[in-house]
Amino acid sequence: MIRPPAFRIGFWCAYGETLLPQTGIGVFAYELIDALLRNHPEVEVCVAYRAGDGPLLADFAAKHPGRIRLLGHEHPDALRAMARAERDRGIPARYARATRRPRSWVARLRALRNRPRTPGLIALAIFALPLLIAVKLLGWMLMPLRLRHRAWLAWAEAPVILPFDSCTPTEFELAVMQPGPLADAAGCDVWVYPYLGVLREIRSHASVLFIHDLVFSRFPEFFGRANVDALEFVLRHRREEATLFGCLSEFIRQNDLLGMLGLPAERVRMIRPGVPRDCWPTGEPVPAEPRRLPTRYFFYPAGMRGYKNHTILLDALVELERGGIAADLAITGETRASAPPAFKEKIVALGLQGRVHFLGTVSRAELKSLYRQAVATVVPSLYEQGSFPIYEAVLLGCPAACSDIPALREQCDGFGEAMLHFDPHDPVAVADAMKTLWTRREEYAARQLEAAQRVWPRDWDGIAAGWLAVFREAVERHRRRAG
Repeated sequence: MIRPPAFRIGFWCAYGETLLPQTGIGVFAYELIDALLRNHPEVEVCVAYRAGDGPLLADFAAKHPGRIRLLGHEHPDALRAMARAERDRGIPARYARATRRPRSWVARLRALRNRPRTPGLIALAIFALPLLIAVKLLGWMLMPLRLRHRAWLAWAEAPVILPFDSCTPTEFELAVMQPGPLADAAGCDVWVYPYLGVLREIRSHASVLFIHDLVFSRFPEFFGRANVDALEFVLRHRREEATLFGCLSEFIRQNDLLGMLGLPAERVRMIRPGVPRDCWPTGEPVPAEPRRLPTRYFFYPAGMRGYKNHTILLDALVELERGGIAADLAITGETRASAPPAFKEKIVALGLQGRVHFLGTVSRAELKSLYRQAVATVVPSLYEQGSFPIYEAVLLGCPAACSDIPALREQCDGFGEAMLHFDPHDPVAVADAMKTLWTRREEYAARQLEAAQRVWPRDWDGIAAGWLAVFREAVERHRRRAG
């Protein structure tokens, strides 16, 4: 039997933090990679990660030996160091070293006498140095303005957007991270970018860019002006360069990609994701995990970004207490030290000390244990393309309640009254849903699991086949555009 020629797909996971298989967008990316490699022997995958994070991907790569290549992408500081090394090979640098190395002034004068004849460089120094010094001084004096409007510099410095940060202007640096050279050298037929965050010039290769939503444009107050400016700058350029665009929700496709962004429909593809394979009930006995928390608690496994709307859960806990229910709240993705100060202050103001538990990053095994032990998972997000925690909770026997927003309605379409939806701006409505699950947990857990098995796609193999067709289409489109 003749083996078909290899089709190499690159997955760019080297953002401000490497996308990992355990959380967020990484769950989707690595489920897709795994399904592609299990079902399509001709597929080979390259995963670009942030340099230094390779050991975090070693276990995943070991699942498909010889078919996953890990590519470390250097941090911006390392890229700048390489650029300086390249510059140092030029004549001006050789002359600078010649005058710097000798220890005596006599040797320095001799080196100066033997310097290369470069009148152009001398003229450049005479006219450019004063200008550069003036610009530096002006930048220093206007530092407060610069911090507020740093994206003005984006034409010279490609933005690095951390997908997991709290999105305030002073918490990230604009720096150069270019996927182009690494992506072009890897020999992949197509590159898949699971997140918009850090890209510069992807026109040179076939690409599929996932835009999960435009929450930063719809809720800019949660991101900070500099982050919004930088993301919108990236978006303006990538929309022209990407071969095709992908998303996971029909609502997001219609309202954000086609509507708000104005992308042509022929370049946008949407395939809903499947549920994480490690959460699907198998009927096998579940090993007991040590109990992490001493009391009954509600669970919200999500990093603290404003649109995730964690604060409404604090108000809901107070409403529950007024009704005689003293519940706790557990949060993953954050530690107490990394939680926003305003959130911690509100905990104290409402008298909830000791009842809000910051668990930080947890393994998949720990996460599943936390779902099983929780009263319910509550997702009060204001806007997003969908929620993997809803998938995970329901399939692990933990009932869920979520915001009454279009994308989550779409995700839970077919559940009927088994899924509790609430107004994410109304703490009383949130508390009512939580109270229902507190008193009728087992009933809702069973109803939601039955609906999930009937409605949600379990077959990642079919999903992977759909995206593989999109990736092959991107290759053909790129060839036609280049030719």
